[in-house]
Amino acid sequence: MTIEGWVLPKQESSWAPPGTCTILAVGLTWREAIFAIVFGSTVMAVPMTANGWTGARTRAPFPVLARASFGYHFAKFPVVIRLVTCLFWHAITNFLAIGPATQVIRSIWPSYQNLPNHIPESVGITPQQMASYFVIWCVQFPIMMIPPHKMRWLFVVKVFATTATILGTSTVRVNISDFTRYMAKPSWVAIVGIVVTSASGVLYGKLLWDPISIIDKWEGPGGRAAAFLAGVSWCIAQICINISPTVISGANDMASLFPKFIKIRRGAIILTILGGWVMVPWKILNSAGSLLSFMSSLGIFLAPIMGIQIADYYIVKRGHTDIPALYQPHGRYQYTYGINWRAPVALVLSATPQLPGLINAVNPSISKLIIEYKLVLRVCLFTICVTMGRKMHSMHDQGSLCPSKV
Repeated sequence: MTIEGWVLPKQESSWAPPGTCTILAVGLTWREAIFAIVFGSTVMAVPMTANGWTGARTRAPFPVLARASFGYHFAKFPVVIRLVTCLFWHAITNFLAIGPATQVIRSIWPSYQNLPNHIPESVGITPQQMASYFVIWCVQFPIMMIPPHKMRWLFVVKVFATTATILGTSTVRVNISDFTRYMAKPSWVAIVGIVVTSASGVLYGKLLWDPISIIDKWEGPGGRAAAFLAGVSWCIAQICINISPTVISGANDMASLFPKFIKIRRGAIILTILGGWVMVPWKILNSAGSLLSFMSSLGIFLAPIMGIQIADYYIVKRGHTDIPALYQPHGRYQYTYGINWRAPVALVLSATPQLPGLINAVNPSISKLIIEYKLVLRVCLFTICVTMGRKMHSMHDQGSLCPSKV
């Protein structure tokens, strides 16, 4: 197992945010694991809160806000990057809902657990998994048709359901990002996950970081009742994960790219059909390890995009944005032919040092090229630092850096 996820490497779900309970499997004690979770969640909460506050204050979606930082036309680049990411992760998170859906069904009909499999292994899915997938997708589809501003009740239900499951049935926990996305403090739920994973080693003889593996051990009338409640809570959490970070975001991106043809509801339908069925998520998970690694490594572009927006809004514009101009192709955010040249320069400078990680994730056998790339990168960075140092020293000698007296 790796440190990035529970069920699959570098994988996110409602119960499997990266870097939580698998750190116990690499030798850390529960105290060190709790410290790692608290520190990591705090670090992640800072940019998430800063970026979230921008949308809350301006009431504008990401594709529109990106125009202020990247330019009216170049803003389509980060929108396309996020849309592609949403499509792939919607496919993956949809497939991950199979586990809790199976627990709900088998708690009602125990024979469902032993459903025969006559499908070849090369297909990547069993009849039981396909039935569970179809059920959870059909339940999820009408919820996606609800306007985003009317979904608050769903996330309130999710918080209460998953929290009750954690406290009452001792399964692991829900997605950290749902609780820390707009918080300045880390969630205590992750700490419960560390404790429960440690306790599973005592109860079952080995560390179980996948809550479905724990729920699957509950038998008898009482165990099946608990499995039903836990499965329903995880299904709710998974549906919220599918809707909030992937469906709503991707639908906004489609509506921004094709405003004459696609609205948010129509974009949600297109996204869930493409991501849920056309992209065949079980094939992605079972036969495309390099593709999964590449999709996980897209963070080297998404993180700089978020950093550019935060720096532009808080430092350059100091919290002032002309909202009407964001919708005007020839307004102040047109810059030069619709491109703010500072954004691509910052994007290249921030993403380039991380390219070796992306290359290694896609093809680990390429090592000589990465070493040569790192050498060239170090020379370039050294040259830039020396040049900037000389320039600042020259400005200091000329008195340019001294504050003027008024």
